Amino acid sequence: MVTDKIDVVKKISHRLPVLSDRDGEYYLRQEGHGLLVGAHERDVHLWAEDETPLNFAHEFFPDNIALIEDDLLNAMEWMPCLADAGIIRVINGSMIWSPDSNV
Repeated sequence: MVTDKIDVVKKISHRLPVLSDRDGEYYLRQEGHGLLVGAHERDVHLWAEDETPLNFAHEFFPDNIALIEDDLLNAMEWMPCLADAGIIRVINGSMIWSPDSNV
């Protein structure tokens, strides 16, 4: 998810470090004058169990912010400014892993 401009981020004169919460399974990073919240689903929704379609080229799935709702709530505890931030874009893409979890 990418947020709209956040005043407190806009006022900072340096680039913010990346925050990675391994227990919460999300990360935050600065995206312009806003933030990007990246999350990994805990309850994975498989979409190509047998094989990745040959014509698949990293397309996005329909927006579904509910999939990362818990992660967003956790992120808001670390960065309360997220609670009032507007959302510019939700990016719902696949992570392609082999059956043994190697990339």
